[in-house]
Amino acid sequence: MTPWRRLRGYVSPYGVWTDVTPRPSSSTCFVLCSGPSLNAVTRAQWLEVEQHDSFGINYSFLKRVPTTFHLCEDPKVADERAFLSAKIQAHADPRAIWFVHDRHYQRGLHPRWHPELFPSGVPRVSRWPLPPRILLDGDRPFQREDMRATLRYRNTLSVVLHYVRALGYWRAVLLGCDLGVHQHFYDGYPSMAPYVKTMAARYPKAAAPYPAETPKAGTPRPMSEYLQAVDRWSGMRLQIGAGDETTGLDRYLWIQ
Repeated sequence: MTPWRRLRGYVSPYGVWTDVTPRPSSSTCFVLCSGPSLNAVTRAQWLEVEQHDSFGINYSFLKRVPTTFHLCEDPKVADERAFLSAKIQAHADPRAIWFVHDRHYQRGLHPRWHPELFPSGVPRVSRWPLPPRILLDGDRPFQREDMRATLRYRNTLSVVLHYVRALGYWRAVLLGCDLGVHQHFYDGYPSMAPYVKTMAARYPKAAAPYPAETPKAGTPRPMSEYLQAVDRWSGMRLQIGAGDETTGLDRYLWIQ
């Protein structure tokens, strides 16, 4: 699969951005989620991650480890966008290829219009279509056919898994994948305290399941079942390197 539309180089007052077509350099792609277990990855394990390709999601760039790709969802709220842009400029790896899907593009999230939402220097961008969503016809288990055309289900992780498969990887290893929790790996970071406080007030943590675990029309099955179905039927092996045992996935065997 290739990007939906090839964009040309563009010179702006902020510098140059480059459109790239990603090409995997390994058969395994590590996916960096935002759960608290991301902090449990050891230095030796991070060194192993660096021997493969990797795909960061949202604020995972705060770990300051090199990643091959990154996808950051649009907060769509002015103050959250401003906070995110400040962190991107301060911490994001400019060597990573940032994915922009067509919904982002329609909102103007592209270095041509919002360079502050991309790494400083020479951001590398790849534009892709937002895949269709898996919508189940009733509260039933997943089937092989559900995974044939798309892997997008409820959250950003499912979008990234769709892209990882489209890029041709045969295995994805999840790091910081903690289902059903409201905590994030950065909750104890002093620099993130204002954001954590704002989010706690704006989106109160109720007794109900985490939003990604809340059944909805078309997406009634829990994320744990979705992840197991991806592993079984997508043609891509899915393992857990750091995260919740309730995913039901096999553990990745670290070299160290």
